[in-house]
Amino acid sequence: MQSSKFYLCLGCAALFIILPQASQCLSSGAIPTPSYLAAKKINQKKAPIEIANCFLRIPYRRDGTLDERGRFTTFERPDRVFRTPGLNCSGLVLSLWRYLSGENITIDEARRDRQGNSGPDSPLGKNWDFGWDLILNLTEGVNRRVIMPDGRDYHSEAATGETLRGFNLQDQQAWKRVLDQIRPGYGYLASFSKHTLMNRIRLHHYHVAVLLADGREGVWLYQTTRTGNTYRVNLGTPKGMRRFREAFRQTGSGIKKILIIEAKIQDRSQ
Repeated sequence: MQSSKFYLCLGCAALFIILPQASQCLSSGAIPTPSYLAAKKINQKKAPIEIANCFLRIPYRRDGTLDERGRFTTFERPDRVFRTPGLNCSGLVLSLWRYLSGENITIDEARRDRQGNSGPDSPLGKNWDFGWDLILNLTEGVNRRVIMPDGRDYHSEAATGETLRGFNLQDQQAWKRVLDQIRPGYGYLASFSKHTLMNRIRLHHYHVAVLLADGREGVWLYQTTRTGNTYRVNLGTPKGMRRFREAFRQTGSGIKKILIIEAKIQDRSQ
């Protein structure tokens, strides 16, 4: 989550051009689709897993995302348009969620500072809760639910990125109870948080991902990382869960936590 504006999961740069238009638009009301995803026939896919799989192996790009016109760009500089695909973790979540929800959410809507507490003068650091803001902004105005191991109702509207962080992502028993609640027909947005001294930030919602159930006991986590591009791992298998926990093993002080938000997604089966 790092650039001059400290967005999520940043790393490499790429050549860019500035263009007024660089998307392949579909029929009225559809999500504008870049040629890269159109070639994968993303708009013909019905199952959420098939839609998400169209994003696999997209290269990592520092601050990279798709805008609401279907152009590869960045959060910090939406006027930069790239000829080649590239996403960071937050760019993947925003771009994929458009197709899952059927809502053409803009970059400005996605990156809104919900509580006005993470600006340049924030005592917690600039954009310290960007991941938290992102997953709540993407589910704004819909019936959403916080998924916690105890199964209780948690009201996100009254919470902050400090008070609502989810559960310890290394807790295997907690994961068993959480995975039992993840079901087909819904999408799950996750924000990862940890304590850090980086750039004077004490608490940092530093990574985001999407989880989907395949209806066959699989729970797939989709993410983009600097080292892995866009890939998925099946948390419903012991091997997949070990791989995931190892990738996010505890380092430094404080406990890494994951907050998971459930929201209904578009039914394309009709």
